[in-house]
Amino acid sequence: MRVRNLVRFSWLFILLFAVIVEVDLAQAAKRSTGDVNRQQTQSVPYKIISRGGEAGAYQAFPDATRLVNGDILAVFYAGDAHVTKASPQYPNSGRICMVRYKDEGKIWTVPVLLYGDITDNRDAHITQLKSGTIICTFFNLTIDSLKMKHGEVRMVMSTDNGLTRDKSSRLIAKNWFCSAQVRELKDGSLLQRVYTL
Repeated sequence: MRVRNLVRFSWLFILLFAVIVEVDLAQAAKRSTGDVNRQQTQSVPYKIISRGGEAGAYQAFPDATRLVNGDILAVFYAGDAHVTKASPQYPNSGRICMVRYKDEGKIWTVPVLLYGDITDNRDAHITQLKSGTIICTFFNLTIDSLKMKHGEVRMVMSTDNGLTRDKSSRLIAKNWFCSAQVRELKDGSLLQRVYTL
C-alpha cells in the first residue's frame, strides 16, 4: 500500500514539475521573443516608398514581385480611407497604383496609376509568368443600398515589364473576392484563389 501511494505521489510530483517547467519555459520564451522583437523593431531600417501623388492619402494592401529583368514592381490600394467611395477628390473611388525600382530599392519611382474605374478596386497582387507576361489581380467592391457587399475578381496584364498595361480590366470571377497572386502551374494553367464573404 505504501509503495503504491509513494508511486502515485511520485507520478503526481513528476507531472506537477513538468507543468511548472513547461510554464516557466513558455514564459521565458515569451520574454525572450518580446526582447528579440523589441530589438528587431529598433534596429530594422525601413524606407517609405510611396506617399501622396496619384496614390492619394491612404495607401495599403501592398504586394511585390521581382521581374526576370531584376526590377521589383510593388502594387497597392490607393484612396482616402480603407474603403474609398467616389468623391470630388477621388471620382473613381479607390484604385490600384504601382511603384518600381531597378537598383535594389535605393530609388523608387513615383506612384503611377495601374488601374482605376468607378468601383473601389482593392487588394492588388502581382506576378510574372514564365512567358514574361505580368498579371495584376484585384477585386472591386460595391456596396448596395442594403449595405450588401458585392465583388468581382479582375485582372490587368502587361507584356512589357509593366511599362504599359491593359486599359480595361478582365473579369475572372463574379461575386467573389481575391487576396492572392495568380499561380502558374507546371502545365501553364493559371490558378487564382478566391473567397466569398
